[in-house]
Amino acid sequence: MLVTVAVPALLVALVLVNGARSSERDARVIADAARAEAEANFERAVRAAEVVSEELARGIKPIAGTQSKTVLEVLGRAETVYDELLAGPNPPARVKLNKAKMLVLASDVYRGMGRVGPQWDRADRAVRLCADLPTDGPDARAVAAARGAALHRRGWAHFDVARSAEARADFRAAVEALEAAGAEGPTADPEDAYALASALTLHANSLTDDGDLGGARPLYTRGLAVREALRARLPNDPNAALQVATSLERFGIMKAKADDRAGALADLRRAVELYEATFATDRNNQEFAVAVVRGLSSCAYHESSSDRAAALAKVRRALELAEAFSRRDPDNDKWQRERIRAEWTLGELEKKDWIRLPFEKRAEARAKQLRLLRDILTIAEEKYKQEPEGELWLADRANLSARIATQLLENADAGEDPEANRAFALAAARADTADRLKRVSEKAPLSNRGRKALEALAPKE
Repeated sequence: MLVTVAVPALLVALVLVNGARSSERDARVIADAARAEAEANFERAVRAAEVVSEELARGIKPIAGTQSKTVLEVLGRAETVYDELLAGPNPPARVKLNKAKMLVLASDVYRGMGRVGPQWDRADRAVRLCADLPTDGPDARAVAAARGAALHRRGWAHFDVARSAEARADFRAAVEALEAAGAEGPTADPEDAYALASALTLHANSLTDDGDLGGARPLYTRGLAVREALRARLPNDPNAALQVATSLERFGIMKAKADDRAGALADLRRAVELYEATFATDRNNQEFAVAVVRGLSSCAYHESSSDRAAALAKVRRALELAEAFSRRDPDNDKWQRERIRAEWTLGELEKKDWIRLPFEKRAEARAKQLRLLRDILTIAEEKYKQEPEGELWLADRANLSARIATQLLENADAGEDPEANRAFALAAARADTADRLKRVSEKAPLSNRGRKALEALAPKE
């Protein structure tokens, strides 16, 4: 009887156990499938973000100065995508690496717009992301390259706000990281080589600003060599020509400070030729256009004493370009500044012709020069209010105050309300001094223009 009851009970138990095991297997299959689908979806999201980054890298920088608001919106959405991918508990290193690259790109765009606060913030966040990445393994070179690029951009932001020690430390670290990434040589990645050459050149710029021309020269020389080698490898790449022109322009300015006038003009003229050739490949490219404008202005400044006609032609060309791009993007203050600056520079070069003008026309020309200076000063003051950490705009305020003081003295010397103009000139020269002291504390020398204005206005004992 017991056996009769036990057998059916055992059979029922076996069926239940087998059923439970089958359910467990089914559940595991379903869970595995769900996990695989989730992983596949995440992989698709990561890849989509990577594609967006690649497209942005190719397309966003050329339009950065022509559609500023749109660019910022696109960048904001791209950053949000990466923030969501990194929100999980253990995001892959690859996502962190790509987010760092995106932040470097964002830093570039903000720098192009003159927004030094966001420029520094994006670069600093990229540096910190790279610090969390492994320095060995199959991605070691990519991590070193990303870290070097991030340090280079952060150093650039430091340089733009006159934090020289921090800038130079970042440039040195960037060069070390980029060397580890193989950024120099026949097989170097072009973007890594560009970053290396730029870090070397910016470091040299910083030393030149402090009067250390001997320390700057070997850095300029190496940076130019890196760029020349890359251009030899990529003779049809306009960015390679742009890079060489940048090195030549900065090296030329340093040579002028070292009293090597012939060497300076040779470098500056070659830089203009390369800038123009680069711009000719894409006349809608904002980066190429602003390089032409600044190259023309630099060359004209140093050329004006030896070949005034050539200098005038260059400034008129710079003004033509600046006017075109400022109309295209009226929200971009940098283009408005370049336009007014070029117009003012043209007036300065034309001063030698004023002697042939009637008195009233000369007064009109002086008044126009003063108005243009004050227009640029207004832009600089508004931007400085928005971004008080912005060395670019503070430097503008100081330089413009000194120039305004000089122009007011000229007006007074020409007999135009001498007492009032001299009083205004004294106030402008003092503003120049105050802004320079803000930039580098007690080490700041007064500009030559500001010093001369103060000397001319000082009470005679």
